[in-house]
Amino acid sequence: MERVEPSTNAWPHFIRRRHTSVFVLAIAVLSFMCVRSAALGAQALASPFGTVSQKVDSTTITIEYYRPSARGRALFGRLLRWDEMWTPGANWATTLDVDRDVRIEDHELPRGKYSIWMIPARKPQPWTVVLNRASRRFHVVRPDPREDQLRFNVAADSAQYVEVLTFSFPAVSRDGATLAFQWGETVIPIHLTVKSSRPPIVAAHPLSSYTGVYELRGARPDAAPAIRYEIIERGGSLWVRTAAEAVEPGLDTEFDLMPVGGDDFHPRQYKDRKLIGDEMDELITFHFDGSRAVRFEIRGVAEDRVLARGTLVRSQR
Repeated sequence: MERVEPSTNAWPHFIRRRHTSVFVLAIAVLSFMCVRSAALGAQALASPFGTVSQKVDSTTITIEYYRPSARGRALFGRLLRWDEMWTPGANWATTLDVDRDVRIEDHELPRGKYSIWMIPARKPQPWTVVLNRASRRFHVVRPDPREDQLRFNVAADSAQYVEVLTFSFPAVSRDGATLAFQWGETVIPIHLTVKSSRPPIVAAHPLSSYTGVYELRGARPDAAPAIRYEIIERGGSLWVRTAAEAVEPGLDTEFDLMPVGGDDFHPRQYKDRKLIGDEMDELITFHFDGSRAVRFEIRGVAEDRVLARGTLVRSQR
């Protein structure tokens, strides 16, 4: 009888079927993982991670957050209901990190990292801002009130439309900054002040020697009529009371002067009685006759030219 040698390639049928099934299953798993990975990637891109940081004096302020887009949706009052808490972002709670103690909206805030939560309110009611010590929290899990570090109110403002939720520092001074949350046409400005690490700069003369009523005129001969520019002493600082024509549109007409050495000062900018920054590009230099200032110049630092001049018309007693 003829002997038939078994073929080394002649796998039993059940083994071939099993290997085929494993191969098909592997392809299916890989396909699923690719689709799921693509879906997760698209989801991540919908609210990308962002961070913004600002150093003021020796204090660093950092925001970490996820940035959803409006995508044509009505935001506050619809997508986000009035009087309901949410974190201004997506995915994980937005965080505020300060590496030194600061003051935020006139409240003491110890150094540390906090999750940020907000309660939107219909105008004219203010929004509530909550800083919670549990910094790592998923965005739909409300914080434990027992872990709240601070709660304070902030008035909402309006601005040009922004599609992507944004945190920024639109104003920075030597001892503070404004942290602005914006989405759509809504802005929540939050003011922070820091403790200076430098010795204070004082004016060369007693503050009372700068006070009085001045007439402010443009540097050009054909400048508009004089503007009243009154300088008073208040709370250990020099304050200016003037007209809207003497300040940038939308800013307060009452502001203080920050000494920068000698008889030089920088005007500080306020909006709705809250400091929003120092006008570092303007320098006010006073000139004396004896022991009293009798005139001053406002000089544009970048342009290196005189923008306006003030002449004393009545001193304060």
